[in-house]
Amino acid sequence: MYGSYAALPVESPDRMAAWNRRLHGAGIRSESLFSDGHSLTPEGRVGFLRQVDARVLAFNATRTVATERFAGIALDIEPHAQPRWKTESGGGRRAMLEDYLALCTALREQ
Repeated sequence: MYGSYAALPVESPDRMAAWNRRLHGAGIRSESLFSDGHSLTPEGRVGFLRQVDARVLAFNATRTVATERFAGIALDIEPHAQPRWKTESGGGRRAMLEDYLALCTALREQ
């Protein structure tokens, strides 16, 4: 199951850990959802990677019990859902898809 938890893992880590533990106990994977379309820009990508680091990677690193950690992340970042998509030409749309690929590549490297 993926959930949009915003800064909860940073602001209330024990509460987040308890939720993940509860999901795990029910046989459900817990994933943190990210859906910020601004992350498709090079500037937005930097902020997005910081959020993933703080809200998932750093959170997971602080949990000593594996069932309290996130099992992964889910992305709801869709170039075709951005307002620009409707006005861009084929080349502009391709550039937006390339930005998405760059985001996914940077995320994977992180």
